[in-house]
Amino acid sequence: MTYCSRCGKELLEGAFFCSNCGHRTPAGEVAGKTYPAIEDVRVAFVKAGEEIDKAFTQAGKELDRAYKDTRQNIRSTLKGSPIICSHCQEENPKDSSFCRKCGKKLT
Repeated sequence: MTYCSRCGKELLEGAFFCSNCGHRTPAGEVAGKTYPAIEDVRVAFVKAGEEIDKAFTQAGKELDRAYKDTRQNIRSTLKGSPIICSHCQEENPKDSSFCRKCGKKLT
């Protein structure tokens, strides 16, 4: 007769798990049997890891796209519309106060 090392219940011959408490028996250890709950948790972690990997990949793509869009928007804003000199019609950078060609004050 063998008994469960956890709860003391008599084990049926060849049992891999105790029918009372679910503890793995020595025969279950030798046979390499894993606890069903542990296997469920392992599978859940693998699936969660795959989903996290997908989410981070997608987030990385979205961040890259947002970075490029923001960079382009900043460049466009900094570049801005040129100021046309009313005296000589020269195009000047948007932050100019005086015309780079004729020197007149820009309005």
